[in-house]
Amino acid sequence: MNLAGALTASGAVAFTMGSHSAGAAGFGPSNPFHAPSTLPLQAPPFDKIKDSDYEPAIEAGMAEQLREVQAIADDPAAPTFENTFEIPLRIGCGSAQL
Repeated sequence: MNLAGALTASGAVAFTMGSHSAGAAGFGPSNPFHAPSTLPLQAPPFDKIKDSDYEPAIEAGMAEQLREVQAIADDPAAPTFENTFEIPLRIGCGSAQL
C-alpha cells in the first residue's frame, strides 16, 4: 500500500482523486493558475479566473503534493535531519499558486 492509501485507510486524510482526476487532466496553460504570477506578491490574475479554473488547479496541486510525499516515503536513505524535517517543510512549494 502506498502512503496515500495508508493515510486514507487510517482516516488521517480524506480525499478522492478518482472521480475528480479528470479535472486535474484539464489543468494546462489556459488555466490562470498554471503559470507563476508576474503580479506583485505573486497574486493570481483575478480578472482572468473563472469558477471552473479552481477545481483543476486544486486537483493538480494535491496530486503534486502526494507525489512529493510519496517520494519522501519511498526514499531508501537513512533518516537525517534534512530528509525527515527540512524536505517535508518544502512540500507544496512547487508550482501550485493557490
